[in-house]
Amino acid sequence: MGLRSLWKRGSARLRQPLKAGVDLLGSDQACFPPPRQLGLNLAPAAPAWSLQRLRTIVEQLIEQPTAELMLEARYGRHCLSRLWLEAPVDQLAELWHGPIGELQRRLIASPLRQQPLSRDERRWRHRLLEAISASEPAADRWNHLLALLAYLECNQLPEAVSADALPSWLAELSDWCPSGRQEPRGLLSPSTEEREPESAVAASLPRLIATGGQELLEQLSQESSQKRGLGLIRLLQVDPDDQEVIDELQALRLMLAQLLLDVDQASLETLYRSPIGDLYRQLVQSSLIRREPSEADQEQRDQLMQLLLEAHTGRDDALLLAVALFHPIERIEINLSTFELPAWLPGAWRELSGGTHPR
Repeated sequence: MGLRSLWKRGSARLRQPLKAGVDLLGSDQACFPPPRQLGLNLAPAAPAWSLQRLRTIVEQLIEQPTAELMLEARYGRHCLSRLWLEAPVDQLAELWHGPIGELQRRLIASPLRQQPLSRDERRWRHRLLEAISASEPAADRWNHLLALLAYLECNQLPEAVSADALPSWLAELSDWCPSGRQEPRGLLSPSTEEREPESAVAASLPRLIATGGQELLEQLSQESSQKRGLGLIRLLQVDPDDQEVIDELQALRLMLAQLLLDVDQASLETLYRSPIGDLYRQLVQSSLIRREPSEADQEQRDQLMQLLLEAHTGRDDALLLAVALFHPIERIEINLSTFELPAWLPGAWRELSGGTHPR
C-alpha cells in the first residue's frame, strides 16, 4: 500500500463523527428548562444610602432640628424601613442588636416622630399595619414590625401585636404593649344588647343618620365609593358653588361622622389609618368644612361639640374626630389634655391640622 493510500484511510477515520452520548467534559449536570415567569420584584431599589451619613443626620436632628435635616431624615427613615423588610428573617435579631438597630432606636428618639406624615408616608405605614394585622401571621411579620416602628407617633404597638407574642430579642418592646389591652372586638361597636346598662353611661352618642354602622362600613369600604368621594372633593376645588357636589359631600360628611361614632373604641385607630380614614382626612381639609354652615349643619355641630365639652360619654375620641368634619380644625381651640383620648390621637390631631400643636 502506497503512502498516498495510507493517508486517505487515516483521514477518513478522523472525519467520522463521534458516537452519540460521548461526554468529553465529564459533566453529569442536567439542564432544567427555566419557568416561564419567576415572579421577581423588578421595582427599582431605594437610592443608595450610608449608615454613617444617616447616623450623622439623626444626631444633628436631635441636637438642632432644621427643615433640611428633617427632610433628609424622612428619606433616611424610609430607606431604613425598606432595609428591615428585605433583611433575612434569621438575621433580624443580630441586626436589631447591632449598629442598624441602634440607629433605629436613635431615630425613634428624634423629633422626627413628632412630625406629621406626608400622604405617601401614611400609605406606607398603612401597608405595614395591614401586613402585621393579617389573620395568619407570616414569617416576615417581625420584618414589618421593625419597618413600622419609626412611623408610630408614640410607644404603642399595633393591636395585633401582644407582649407575649414578641420574640425574646424584642423583649424591650414589651413596654410598648399597654397592660390590660383587650383583644380586638371587631370594627363596629357591640350591639345594644351587649352594651353596658344605661345607668353606667352618663350620655349616649347621637345618631346623625338612620343608616346602620355595618351598612355604612360596607358602603364606604368600596373602592368606588372612596374614589367618588375624592373626585367630589376635587370638583369642589374647581367649582366651589356647584350645589350638586356640595349636597353629595354633605351627605358623605354625615356618613363618615356617623361611622366614627359607631366604630368600636379599640378599632378607631384602625379605621383612621385605613383608606376610609384617608377619605376622612381629605374631607376635613377641604373647602366644604370652611363654608358657611346651614341650619342643619350648625345644629349637628353644636350637638357634637356640646357632648364633647360637657358630657361624659367615654367617647371623646370619636366626638373630637366627628367635630372636625363640621368645624375648621385650625379654629377648634381646645386643650386636648383635658379629654380622655388614646395615646395615638394627639399625634394624629397634629397630623390632621397640618402640624399645628394642640392647644
